[in-house]
Amino acid sequence: MHLNSQIYKSACSVCLLLSTSALVMIARAPSSGYEVSIYTSNLSPLVWVLLITSMGGSIFLLVCQALDKESQENNWWLIPLFTLMFSSLIVLLLPVLKGYVMCSREDGLAHLGFIKDVVSSGHFADYNFYPPFHVFSAAVVITTGLSADKLILYILPIFSLSYMFSIYFLGKGVFRRKGQIILAATLGAIPLLPHYGLLSSSNPQALIFPLILALFVRAFWQKSFGYTLLFILMLILIPYLHPLATMVLVLMLLLAYLMQAVANRKLRMQQAIPFNFLFILTVVSFLWYADFFIFNMAVDWAIRLFNWDTGISPIPKILTELGKVKVHGFEIVSLAFKMYGGEIICGVLGIIGVIVLAKGLTSNKYQEMRERILLSGLFVVFSFIYLLYYAGLAFGLSEVYSRFVYYVPVVSIIPASLALYELTRRYGYMKLVSLLAVCLILIAATLSVFNKYPSPYRYQPNSQVTRMEITGVRWIISNRDLSTKVTYIATALFRYSTGIYGVNFVRQNSIDPGFPYRWPIPIPDHFNYQIRRTLGESTDESGYMMLSAYDRLLYQEAWGRVGRFNREDFDELEHDPTVDKLYTNGEFDVWYIQHSSLTASGINWREGS
Repeated sequence: MHLNSQIYKSACSVCLLLSTSALVMIARAPSSGYEVSIYTSNLSPLVWVLLITSMGGSIFLLVCQALDKESQENNWWLIPLFTLMFSSLIVLLLPVLKGYVMCSREDGLAHLGFIKDVVSSGHFADYNFYPPFHVFSAAVVITTGLSADKLILYILPIFSLSYMFSIYFLGKGVFRRKGQIILAATLGAIPLLPHYGLLSSSNPQALIFPLILALFVRAFWQKSFGYTLLFILMLILIPYLHPLATMVLVLMLLLAYLMQAVANRKLRMQQAIPFNFLFILTVVSFLWYADFFIFNMAVDWAIRLFNWDTGISPIPKILTELGKVKVHGFEIVSLAFKMYGGEIICGVLGIIGVIVLAKGLTSNKYQEMRERILLSGLFVVFSFIYLLYYAGLAFGLSEVYSRFVYYVPVVSIIPASLALYELTRRYGYMKLVSLLAVCLILIAATLSVFNKYPSPYRYQPNSQVTRMEITGVRWIISNRDLSTKVTYIATALFRYSTGIYGVNFVRQNSIDPGFPYRWPIPIPDHFNYQIRRTLGESTDESGYMMLSAYDRLLYQEAWGRVGRFNREDFDELEHDPTVDKLYTNGEFDVWYIQHSSLTASGINWREGS
């Protein structure tokens, strides 16, 4: 598909203008407190119309360039690629643009606490399982003068940007035709998993995996000394980042060794297999993991595998959890597509790409196709492991197998782009086929935009952390009676204290020691006002209760179907004689619950008994 140069330049300008307009509109609508949804609260739907239109236009231009033979001699395709990357970064920078303190009420606060510990003490603690990530972040904080609270907002977008460039770098090492490279770069520029709005221990490592793959194919097959040295440095670093990243590298090396061994035997090739890569990774991993529980997990996994103790499928548990929010039948399918629709589309294209690759594989084409065979093989292996998780065949490593969801989309990009290229190249004369390719990529991009952050759209609450919550937690930590427990509905004191003061502080002061297995003082549904006259009659002891805007809205909006709390419950709390409001800043309250003995008049008072 060839476009007139003037039309092409005008279309590029329009796409960039649309994305910039969306950026300005988002920046001019900062949050004023806790928002139910990062997508819709205080934002016009026009923002998403502009952004998706820009992404659609950029994808159309990139597909045209991939199929245009004249574009093979120029780099005009880089303009819509950068526009597409710019649009994706706008989505990934939403918390920054909307002025959030943070957008991760769980793991992100824990990582923030570890970073603050490294900054304040100058070293990482012996219980820090991912020190390089925190040491690197602390070094940036110290070097730039940026606070850890500010830096934490930019960490994932930085990793995501490097991911996008790494996919292009990987595509150049795998493909020979420019059209294939363009399509791979296009799929890499849309925010599929492992791009995610919430910082966890798994997604940064998955985001650097394309770089590791790009270094490996150049070190293993192209015998580049510089890339070999860089790859060895990555082998030394990876075990300190995350055990799953180590497991992924082991699988990659074993598959590459198997491929080369088969080629040496069947095709009579004489290429040496560099087992030194696996040796380095094994030694570093053992030295690090032997001091942690992960070594015991590996031994337990081996024993369970030997005894064929498979475990159980998580599907019944998932259905039970969905049942709590009244999601049944077709809604489950709809939710799955909302959460993983883009990844599903890319996965289906990846399967087609594997078939295309297998059909075109011959002995005299092996050397030309070996990088694609490796990536396609990893796609098959990672997908199989992920399916084993749902089949209940994880042998005690269900949590590990489930996190392959971050890696499957990464390795699906190469076979998926191969499928798109072959289909459009063979049937490109039919404009409908080319438009279908554009539509598939655009649908994947659109679905991935709206699954980056938890929202009521997918029956999840916004994970925003607000300034008022931080202020309120500081107050309760500074003014509480240390002998009195602090309870909450969903705003965990352990998490917030960790993010504010650091992990060392929380451990030394035994703050919220039962987290996450038990609440300090269980809070009954509807504060038990349907049965008891006061909350104090429904608790076993007196204590503090934190109540944020997040807690108030959680069961009225995202989990409104659960019906655990409603507006009337919170109104009635204001008039409860057994609770006293000790602190409020308009968005975060601290109450004191006075336990009172149950009297005859307090039993089933709603029923008059």
